[in-house]
Amino acid sequence: MAEPTTQRLFFAVWPDEGVREQLRAAQQGLPRRGGRPVHVEDIHVTLAFLGQVDEEHRACMEQAAAGVRGAAFELLIDRQGYWPRPRVAWCAPAVIPEPLRDLVHRLNRALRPCGFEPERRAYSPHVTLFRDSRASAGGSARAARALAVPRVRAGRVRKRPGRPPLPGARALAARGLVQ
Repeated sequence: MAEPTTQRLFFAVWPDEGVREQLRAAQQGLPRRGGRPVHVEDIHVTLAFLGQVDEEHRACMEQAAAGVRGAAFELLIDRQGYWPRPRVAWCAPAVIPEPLRDLVHRLNRALRPCGFEPERRAYSPHVTLFRDSRASAGGSARAARALAVPRVRAGRVRKRPGRPPLPGARALAARGLVQ
């Protein structure tokens, strides 16, 4: 009997092209030693990382998320940082808008019957700029003044010619999460 197939999945907010370009400019302005820059089309803010999910749980999670709604919000990306353990350079908001917190809470609650256990630590929205980085980021994200997120862009992470999608992960369809 064949082993069930699983995928690493997540729900995310995908900024529009203009905001992605601002974040790319912030990325290019960071001093770094080594590391891989996140491709501009892969830039996102994760709402819920699901981990390895089989087809049955995936279907349940997609159906559960389809019923989740939240208010539109603007996310001001105004700080940068570095996490040495995963070797990730990032940028993030100093203040998390209440509609974003509420959306994450609603999504987590909707996913629980599907076997999803939300992280115990507080939600910390961020945009990963570099993976496997050895450099520390600092200061403010001057080039990425405001990340306006009126909608969730839906669908899988697209595979770009000659490049793999995000390392082992796929985005689940999340149409209509934000009204």
